[in-house]
Amino acid sequence: MAGEDQGPHRSMDIKKATQRMSARGMDALLVSAPKNVAHVTGFGSLMGEMWYEAGLPTAWALVPATGSNLAMVVAENEIAGARASSGIEDVRGYPIWVDLDSVSDADVAAPDIAAALREARSARLKPERRPGFFGTVVILDVLRQLLMARGLLDAHIGLDLDFISQGAFTRLHEALPGVTFVDASPLLRELRSIKTPQEIAHLRTAVWVAEQGILAAVEGVSETTSHADIRLRFQMGALQAVQRRGVSGFRMAGASVRIGPHPWVSTPDATIRPGDQIMFDCGADVCGLHSDIARTFVYARANEAQRRIQSALVRAHDAALAAVRPGSRFCDVYFAGMEAMRAAGFGTYLRGHIGHSIGLDPLEETPVISAAEVRVLEPGMVLAVELPWYIDGIGGFQCEDVVCLTEAGFEDFNTLTRDLVVI
Repeated sequence: MAGEDQGPHRSMDIKKATQRMSARGMDALLVSAPKNVAHVTGFGSLMGEMWYEAGLPTAWALVPATGSNLAMVVAENEIAGARASSGIEDVRGYPIWVDLDSVSDADVAAPDIAAALREARSARLKPERRPGFFGTVVILDVLRQLLMARGLLDAHIGLDLDFISQGAFTRLHEALPGVTFVDASPLLRELRSIKTPQEIAHLRTAVWVAEQGILAAVEGVSETTSHADIRLRFQMGALQAVQRRGVSGFRMAGASVRIGPHPWVSTPDATIRPGDQIMFDCGADVCGLHSDIARTFVYARANEAQRRIQSALVRAHDAALAAVRPGSRFCDVYFAGMEAMRAAGFGTYLRGHIGHSIGLDPLEETPVISAAEVRVLEPGMVLAVELPWYIDGIGGFQCEDVVCLTEAGFEDFNTLTRDLVVI
């Protein structure tokens, strides 16, 4: 297949990847972290998520520096799915404990299905005995055969070393002694930071799902509503919104909800009281892309301290967003937000970062919006801009939006007000 062709679900910009690989002296990338495999290939490997049980990553993607003939190594039962998702032809499998047979429509209708299964091609390809679990030696042998076929047994190959354990790296080095492995983790994070239009669409939808969860969670709250009920309402509201809209690719939605004056104390059986703050820090996963948004409410009544603090945070958030544009640095956004809080009289507000990149990682991704981050904002980056403040004795304050850098500035995916809302 052509080096710059994209499979049906692939996100990585192969042309940009190969240019940056060559500049770093890499002959190929060999990625194994599930989020990186998904970014390169579009395939989310279930077995890849189980690597920590195997002692070696269990799903791999190879990107040669030529940009052509990408390849994958996966468990046998995932070969067809990997090809369908990625458009990659060279998908090599290794046996695991899962057995997979294949029959035709005619076989299904035949009078003796047992005979049809015995005669099927899948039966002839079965190993004599299946392993009880992952076989590290077998996986390494398939990798070695792939690299040998590509002339890469003495190459400089980039690995996502922030994912691979020391034990796994030792096994790779022993099995492939002629390969010089280099750390490609920074490069992969850099490539993932610029989103494709499809990824941006998924993130926009994931924000909408999370907002629907928030709206459902706060509807009809009363003094008999428990803290645990708020979290459950969020999840149910998100699921119902997905069903109403028919969202394709939805995987999950979840919320961290901090209620009352002690934001880091969990009291699921407690009920809502007048004056309690309800802070949502939440998100949803659509096709592996994760949103991260936050809003703050107060039940029945708000005091002057609550109103003043949230108002200052909203103004600081606006100041930070005003600095979000191509050509600005991440630190410029940080200082704009922090200086606005000081100007509002809150000199004790001290955050290490006020936002982060967002995408395939369910947690905060780098680069982050911090004082030390001098990288430049580029169109296609998607950021979660946030100014949380946790004050024991009052509650948790938070306003967090997901924004996408455009050529002219940014698009804010959020629609809910950032003001403190009394419910």
